[in-house]
Amino acid sequence: MKSMLKISKNKKAVSPLIATILLIAFAVALGAVVMSWGRSVDFSVEGQASERCARVDLSVEKIGGIPQIFYGGSESNGFIKFTIENNGNEDIEGVIVWVIGEKNTNTIDLEESSIKVG
Repeated sequence: MKSMLKISKNKKAVSPLIATILLIAFAVALGAVVMSWGRSVDFSVEGQASERCARVDLSVEKIGGIPQIFYGGSESNGFIKFTIENNGNEDIEGVIVWVIGEKNTNTIDLEESSIKVG
């Protein structure tokens, strides 16, 4: 039984103070890397995208002032039918539709769709 409880007195551990200093140094170095990366990111693409989005004006087709959105089928085979009109000044390539229900939300990416102006 004594052989299992034998503890080596030659092992050394890192003191809590040194461990804290190392952890703080690592956090500061990681923060410097993140800040350096953030400065190198090109945000001009984001500005161009928001400028183009400002020229987009989508609406659902209306008849008698009422948006025409139809739901049909059952839960597993349900479908939603609607027509989107592009009233803006920019052609649209690709549409993402969010369908928000009582139990969950689905995102449908219509990548190959395009909507011309008018």
